[in-house]
Amino acid sequence: AVAAEADPDSDATLAWNAVLRDAILSSDLGNPAAIRIGAIVHTAMFDAYNAIEQRYEPIHIKQRAPQGASPRAATVAAAHTTLAALFPKQTAKFVAQRAHSLVLISGTEQDASVQRGLEWGAAAAHEILAWRAHDGFDQAYPSFTGGNAVGQWRSTTSPLSSMAAQNMGYTTPFALASATQFEYAPPRA
Repeated sequence: AVAAEADPDSDATLAWNAVLRDAILSSDLGNPAAIRIGAIVHTAMFDAYNAIEQRYEPIHIKQRAPQGASPRAATVAAAHTTLAALFPKQTAKFVAQRAHSLVLISGTEQDASVQRGLEWGAAAAHEILAWRAHDGFDQAYPSFTGGNAVGQWRSTTSPLSSMAAQNMGYTTPFALASATQFEYAPPRA
């Protein structure tokens, strides 16, 4: 199924977010992998669009996009490229959505602008994918089951289970300077 866009001037990000949600639900991903993938796709779309419009502080991509690139086409290409890389078994779905999105764009924008946008969006997506490829998410960490001292985490299930998603604490943040940027003070003695 192709995600509907209300009209040719609608936000392609919303349509591709629906495609992202469907891709996650069609996969066997759980949290936090699905959250990380969502952040990768949206970062690629945002930085591809923003490098053209330059209205906000970029998340990762600092350079300016080629002059005259279509922001909507860049958004489409960024979403398509990241989703195809992250969910290769669902590529046919993404190709269909890309074709649908381009039909809506082609009626309102010049071909050269759309082509520049597509090229820029794909390049931005590859940059984001390369940036996140070694962000620490896939690293193996020793099992953590908590402790019994005051202030230490302990499982509320029986039998004791390790703390889920502990790798997120070691994953490079998307927008923060570090994972400990807003660390709380230790608990009272």
